Amino acid sequence: QGDDRFRICGDNFSRDVYFLTPWPKMLALGGLLETVAVAATGEGRRAVFERAGADTDKEIVYNVALVPDPDVAPSPLLPFVRLRTTQRRPMTRRPLTPAQKSALEAAASPFRVLWLDDRARQKALAHLASRYAKIRLTIPEAFEVHRKVIEWDARYSNDRIPDQAIGLDEPTLKLMHWAMKSWKRVDFMNRYLAGTLMPRLQLELKPGLNAAGYVSLLAPEPLRSIDDFVAAGRAMQRFWLTLTRLGLQFQPQMAPLIFDSYVRKEIGFTAKRDALTAAKELSPRLAAVLGPGNHAFLGRIGVGAAPRARSLRRPLSDFLPKS
Repeated sequence: QGDDRFRICGDNFSRDVYFLTPWPKMLALGGLLETVAVAATGEGRRAVFERAGADTDKEIVYNVALVPDPDVAPSPLLPFVRLRTTQRRPMTRRPLTPAQKSALEAAASPFRVLWLDDRARQKALAHLASRYAKIRLTIPEAFEVHRKVIEWDARYSNDRIPDQAIGLDEPTLKLMHWAMKSWKRVDFMNRYLAGTLMPRLQLELKPGLNAAGYVSLLAPEPLRSIDDFVAAGRAMQRFWLTLTRLGLQFQPQMAPLIFDSYVRKEIGFTAKRDALTAAKELSPRLAAVLGPGNHAFLGRIGVGAAPRARSLRRPLSDFLPKS
C-alpha cells in the first residue's frame, strides 16, 4: 500500500499444541505492533493501527499508517529492538533494584507487574515449570513442534531456535539430537531411561532457581477479545525492551499458563491421558502460587550475561507479498 501504509496479517487459528487458542499468537502480534510503533519514532512518525474484521475471522488484519509528526522523538527503546532476546541459561540471584522495578512497571502500564521474587514462590514456580516441562516433553503433539523449531549445529538462526541457545550442556544436547530423529526414540527414552530428567533440570530447575525471580503481567480486566490479547502483547514488548535497556535478561515461561488455560477451558490438547491428568493436577497448584488476577504473561528475569547463541530476525522480504 506504499511506504507509509501497509497491512499486518496474523493467523488467528492453528493446530499447533501451543496455539490451540488465539491468546499466544495474539501476544506475538501485539509485540510486533509495539515494535512497529517504536521503530516509527525513529523516522519521525507516529504509527496508527486500525483492525479490520471480527474476532472470529481466520486472519487478523491491521491496517497501519505511519503519520509524519514533528513532535515525535525517537523512542528510548528503539536501539534495543535488535538486542532483545531470550536467555534460557541460569542468571544470577541478584535482586532487581527499586529503580529497575519502577521502570518496568511504568513500561507495562496499564498492565500491572506482579513480582514473584520471594524465594519460596521462586522455588515453587521452578518446580512447577519442571512438571509442566515433563508434560510437553512426553506428548507427541509437542514433539512435532520441537522438531520443526530447532536448528541443529547452529549458534544463530533467522527462523528457528539454534540448538546452542536451548540451554542444554553438550552431552545432553547430543543425546537429544539423536532422540529427536523420531518419536519412537523419544518415547523409549522417556519410558525407560528417564529421558526428561536432564532437560528438566537444565531447562527449568537450574535456571528457575538461579534468577532474580519470576514476573507476571496482570491485565486490568479479563482477556476476552483479540484486542485484549494484542494489548497484552504490546505491554509485553514494552516490558521486554525496557528490561533489555536496563541490561537485564529474560526468558518467557508461557507453557504453564498455556496448559493451564487448556485445563480451565476443557481443551483436550493431547491424546495421552496421563498428560491430561497431570495438567489437571497442576492447575490448582499453579493458581495457589500465582494468586488471583488476569495473568497475561509469565517469565523469568534476572541479571546476567547476554546469551552467546540466539535466534535472530527473519528478513523483511519474507513477510512481503510475492509479486
